[in-house]
Amino acid sequence: MKRQYPGEQGSVLVKRFPWKKTFSLRYHAWLLQGLQRVSFWSDKFKQRLSPWGLATIAALLLTLVFGANIKLSSIYQLFALLLALLVLALFTVWFKSFRKVKHGLTIHRKLPALATVGVKSRYMIHIQANTQVSEFMIEERLPTPRIELAQFLNAKEPHEEKRNWYDRHTGYYRLLWLTSRLHGIEVSKHKVKSLQADERISCAVDFMPLRRGYIHLPKLRLRFPEPLGLAYNFSDIEVFDRILILPKAYRLPTDFVWGGQRKFQQGGVAQASHIGDSEEFSHLREYRDGDSLRHIFWASLARLQTPWVKTYQDEYFSRAALILDNDVPQHQELFEEAVSVAAGFAMAEHSQDMLLDLLFVGEQNKAEHMLTGRAIAHNIQMLETLATVAIETGSFPSLSTSVLQQAKAMNGCVLILTTWDEPRQAFVHQLQALAIPLMVLLVCVEDDVIAHKPWLRSLRVGHIQADLDALGTWL
Repeated sequence: MKRQYPGEQGSVLVKRFPWKKTFSLRYHAWLLQGLQRVSFWSDKFKQRLSPWGLATIAALLLTLVFGANIKLSSIYQLFALLLALLVLALFTVWFKSFRKVKHGLTIHRKLPALATVGVKSRYMIHIQANTQVSEFMIEERLPTPRIELAQFLNAKEPHEEKRNWYDRHTGYYRLLWLTSRLHGIEVSKHKVKSLQADERISCAVDFMPLRRGYIHLPKLRLRFPEPLGLAYNFSDIEVFDRILILPKAYRLPTDFVWGGQRKFQQGGVAQASHIGDSEEFSHLREYRDGDSLRHIFWASLARLQTPWVKTYQDEYFSRAALILDNDVPQHQELFEEAVSVAAGFAMAEHSQDMLLDLLFVGEQNKAEHMLTGRAIAHNIQMLETLATVAIETGSFPSLSTSVLQQAKAMNGCVLILTTWDEPRQAFVHQLQALAIPLMVLLVCVEDDVIAHKPWLRSLRVGHIQADLDALGTWL
């Protein structure tokens, strides 16, 4: 069966591309496969050999070059000694690999509830020795991500343009960066001293979150050095945990005012977050002609044989909508920045008389809605929602329909976009026709900056915080 490559679907699509592009796809597919093999074996060597073991191999290569002529130099003797030590260490590891390493340890993690992208955090590993255990190294073993060719070609390593031609052409460092990005976390290793039976210790492990969302930690690896300290035996322990990483949040200017003016909301705060009449009321009063039957307190009618009516308290507050467009076909970086901008609005200090709606599209193009403020929900819950929002291609029609259905209850609207095309322009005109105070923030690269308007601003990738700081100067 002929192998298919990204961008190549049978002979029909092949004819559409020039032969150079077809050859380039095949070449990069072969290159990616080779780089993944190099990365795999590089990891194997780093896991099996200690720093001293790697230094021994480097010294072996040097003595092999300079001691090749045994008549002119005695360096070959050092080569023989180093080779004997390395072979002995590897033979010890090979011999021990036939039997399972018995670690005799009980291990569990204690993770923080939440962490934030780019903020260094720490968790604890609690270890109990059931028997006497020698010195070992403990580290996380993250699942190997599967990298597709299109993902490899579209990825852009930060400052990759500063690397030399060979590194840019092969893309090895780009592959390492992309693998680390997909792992989503960098975790430090920890060296544990020898433990006696029934001894308990706790290890503090530092980690750096690299992306938002759930990070899965499936197993821990214990590496035990052989007597010479050149190589390791290791044992993997299945200890599954996960941690939710919140998105980075950009800071809004202190003089930035948004959300619109307060207005009367029928049914109060509870009515704002539910469909139908609110169950909250201020007091009961006797029934009067013309009162709605839906407001009758039926329990009093059954008990006292007299109808009473629930009276609602009129409340005035501002209800602002934060709309995140997650229909982003091929711009993962732009979408991540858009989520960070939305997180900044979620974290900003709001008036006590303000409710904040978050609207986006979830799985299966289903419009999602979340309301915070006035003790309904906290902003941390909105951040948790933003941590798991994903790109949904073709979801913008569902989003625009959902927003227009709820437009009557909005006092203000912030729309975060990554594309400024005709459907989105038409959607903005519809909101403006409803006389809703509107602000559009377009997250874009430097080349796609559009002319600013009183209600439209571009946020350039790499300068988003500076562009946000300038918002307060024109409102």
